[in-house]
Amino acid sequence: MKWHVFEVMHRGAFCAQPDNTLSELVNELQSRKISAAPVVDREEKLVGVVSLRDVALARPDQLVKEVMSTPAITVDQAATMPTVLKMFEKHKVHRLVVTHQDRVLGVLSLVDLLGPLAEAYVYPNFS
Repeated sequence: MKWHVFEVMHRGAFCAQPDNTLSELVNELQSRKISAAPVVDREEKLVGVVSLRDVALARPDQLVKEVMSTPAITVDQAATMPTVLKMFEKHKVHRLVVTHQDRVLGVLSLVDLLGPLAEAYVYPNFS
């Protein structure tokens, strides 16, 4: 059974830049078939997260920094699933930015937890 973030996260997440236009962002998200991205500055420091929901009512010429959500909710790669589930509940978000020593490693979404949760709760005797 997979119980640590590093076992189920999406590694190497696409990171947006604060000065990207929303039009550029949407093109990237669409080409990668994703719905959100961490936002990092020139020093690769996490400054927020932006999703299609954030851009839905904005103008295409606006910048990512004008609509991104801050602060981004982060989780360390070594966190366990019980900790992660509590974070999703507490912050009412659909994804967490996975970090290690303040470096973005990837993204963990609620959908990523379906397999481990099914293993634990639906098929507990098959592991």
